[in-house]
Amino acid sequence: MDSKTKLKRALVVTGAAAGTAFLVMRHIAKKQYPHSVYDDQPDEKNVMEGKKVIFVEDVNDPVNADGMQGHLEAVGVTGHTPTFYEKYVKRGMDIAISFSGLLLLSPVYAATAMAIKSDDPGPVIFRQKRVAQDKGYFQLMKFRSMSVNTPKDVPTHMLKNGGITKVGAFIRKTSIDELPQLWNIFLGNMSVIGPRPALWNQDFLTAERDKYGANDIKPGLTGLAQINGRDELEIPEKAKLDGVYADELRKGSLNGFIMDAKMFLGSISSVLRRKGIVEGGTGAIAREFSKAEGLGEEESAGEVPAEADAVAKDTVSVNRTHTYSVLMSVYKNDDPEFLDIALKSIYEQQTVKPDEIVVVFDGPLTEELYDVLDRFREGKESVVRYYPQEENHGLGEALRIGSEKCTCDYIFRMDSDDISDPRRFEKQISYVEAHPDIDVLGTDIAEFNNSTDEDMRVRSCPENHEDIVKMGRKRNPMNHVSVCMKRSALERCGGYKTLLLLEDYYLWLNMIAAKCRLANIHESLVYVRVGNGFDSKRGSKERITGWKTLQDFMLEHEMITKKEAVMNMIYIHGFVRTPAWSKKLLYKAILRK
Repeated sequence: MDSKTKLKRALVVTGAAAGTAFLVMRHIAKKQYPHSVYDDQPDEKNVMEGKKVIFVEDVNDPVNADGMQGHLEAVGVTGHTPTFYEKYVKRGMDIAISFSGLLLLSPVYAATAMAIKSDDPGPVIFRQKRVAQDKGYFQLMKFRSMSVNTPKDVPTHMLKNGGITKVGAFIRKTSIDELPQLWNIFLGNMSVIGPRPALWNQDFLTAERDKYGANDIKPGLTGLAQINGRDELEIPEKAKLDGVYADELRKGSLNGFIMDAKMFLGSISSVLRRKGIVEGGTGAIAREFSKAEGLGEEESAGEVPAEADAVAKDTVSVNRTHTYSVLMSVYKNDDPEFLDIALKSIYEQQTVKPDEIVVVFDGPLTEELYDVLDRFREGKESVVRYYPQEENHGLGEALRIGSEKCTCDYIFRMDSDDISDPRRFEKQISYVEAHPDIDVLGTDIAEFNNSTDEDMRVRSCPENHEDIVKMGRKRNPMNHVSVCMKRSALERCGGYKTLLLLEDYYLWLNMIAAKCRLANIHESLVYVRVGNGFDSKRGSKERITGWKTLQDFMLEHEMITKKEAVMNMIYIHGFVRTPAWSKKLLYKAILRK
């Protein structure tokens, strides 16, 4: 058999295989399409589908995924008529490109799936409700780039270093995480080129796009906003660029084809240069977030996010029926500069300010610390209350004293060297007001050594009460410095008890035993300083004694079995005796994200 015959036979076989694959995939797509657009779940449909909308700000509404309070109101109906190119040529190219991509990239799909599974066990594919053409809803597919504990309906720019896994960081930067959307394109939910589909609860973005008719066309894998900044752009800028693209499609088939060709080539260039991907912020806010705020006349080495200055000038009104205290303990060895930063972050920089700040002096302090505290209280005497103690008795006792002095319904915890995100109180207050059954609400924390400008590791805890209880059998299930607690719940469980280095873990177990309900928000709202021997402190032998107390308590309240208690003690003995350098690797590889 000559080479030409072999080539012809190979082409025939390949064509037959590809044709069969296409027919099978089309059959599957037709079966899946109704489910992908919620035809089988009418309650999940968008009531604004096919309507023109505006965004109405309303402080009585909960904070949406764009970080704003308000809702959509219908002001008319959409009336877009697709061109021949948009309806037939563009759709034909979408099918051809998506089908070819699904076949040719199948090895990449397999390798990515295995990498995700090995890095963070859980589902490989992440599904999320997004806004479709004419504001319908569909299920967008992605490779999962975040921890399984990360909330589904928070846009990237609001995560602020929270949730992204190691593999996830790579596939996001290379845009590999977007590849499953080729199936969305094949289904007909999306196009290769078009506005990136908004989250179903990004009402402000949806309304901004309606100003320019960008919701009238099918969303895309990539588009004009993507290649001109992606996450760096503010929402109004994104909407205007999406509107420019929509206008070109409306002008006619030739304009649409030329625009799509430019966008396709531009997207390849953008991906290769990894342009515009900013994990955790949009526009100027994101770029300024990791810079230092000037202290006095000199600049500090990357401490308070500069976003705070802008935020502080734009305070937010949150619908609240309760009062809120902040509880802090200060010790003589605390750094005055770090304390100054921490204090500013819980009042001046907050979009929603607390009603009361209670600070316990755990024994005599230095003159420098007293100076910082005196300056902070100036003009806030009705809010800031100090309780000096003659002797140092430790954190647990200081917090017990301070919590009994708090007069508000809820108590926020804060350490003297950490930084609260400017919207921390706003977001936690909004949550607890909307979930009155929750007694303690924590958040993720982002840990840094010297500056918030560095790549921060994230400690993420389970979101719901049941998973928190499950984690509590083996590890501390809450981030102490991030919590907002009902004062009544704290009293019900007996309050803080002294247990060196484990006061908070002991408190959560007591609260669980007292039938309190705990929850967490999967967003890093507190930045924790760990460049002061944090890892080595985890090796203190006093932890073994405290750990034994915890096991005895859990056994007494039937939270764990004797076998589990023995295994926990074996674990803590091994962990305490692990060298500090090994602990750093352990935290980096397993215990943090």
